[in-house]
Amino acid sequence: MVEKPSSNSACAEAEEFFSYCPHCGIELETTEIEPDKFRRRCPGCAWVQYLNPIPVVVGVAHNSTGEILLGRRNLPPARGEWALPGGFMEAGESPEQTCLRELFEETALEAAQPRLLGVYSEYTDYYGELLIVAYAVKITGGSLQIDKTELQEAEFVSPATLPAIPFPSHLDAISRYQQLTGQR
Repeated sequence: MVEKPSSNSACAEAEEFFSYCPHCGIELETTEIEPDKFRRRCPGCAWVQYLNPIPVVVGVAHNSTGEILLGRRNLPPARGEWALPGGFMEAGESPEQTCLRELFEETALEAAQPRLLGVYSEYTDYYGELLIVAYAVKITGGSLQIDKTELQEAEFVSPATLPAIPFPSHLDAISRYQQLTGQR
């Protein structure tokens, strides 16, 4: 997995995003806002540029036999690798809604009964810091048809015979699903 940057290097990366305050237009300064936490801050209006994680939701989508759905990603990060279906949370939707929407967008499958499995923080070189919310969901309808923009392929697999998955959060969510269902 990719090493997470320190708070200070994250602040240095932020200088590429904003040089001037988006509220009052004054040039931003790098300021220590807490011990060892540096942020870009406006000396005029005190606006602080926080580098918050991007919210992502994934689903351990299972069928009636307990197999889970995995997709081979067609987009970075980890293009060509297996992962749980999921994506970015949109403004105005709940994490549960995101889980069901992303599953449907990527696979045309419908699901219900989202059950929280875990919340994770994971860093990728491509997007930076991610806040990942994982749910178990039961497939309730639809026919598997993948969105070729997002996935190269998708299939249901036994949790006991998983292919390599590069995301620790996905592996932990699957493990928690197995614990909930008594599978090993």
